[in-house]
Amino acid sequence: MQVVAAAELTAGGTWTAPMALSGPGRPGDPVLAVSPIGQSVAAWPRGGHVQAAGAAGLPRHHAPHMTLLSGRLPNCRQPAITLQGNRTVAAAFPCYVGRRLYVTFTPLP
Repeated sequence: MQVVAAAELTAGGTWTAPMALSGPGRPGDPVLAVSPIGQSVAAWPRGGHVQAAGAAGLPRHHAPHMTLLSGRLPNCRQPAITLQGNRTVAAAFPCYVGRRLYVTFTPLP
């Protein structure tokens, strides 16, 4: 089973246990963006859609919230992402519906 997971380096210099960001299934290769203050987000294609989840800066007792960046568009491929501010993901990805490149801005919870 393949998953997208994240771990954080604590102030004490030890790594936290990895936390799964993606659900079960086979995600595509993830991409990562980090803000200047250390917030991060990972995004990956899966099942023809593009998903994203906050990777760092989340309280460890909260499960990450996954966001579907591609909405209802089918056949989407590998995204390019960046963080605008601390929690808004800007993503661009090709979807083979009319052979277009889609750009979206989505706030992470």
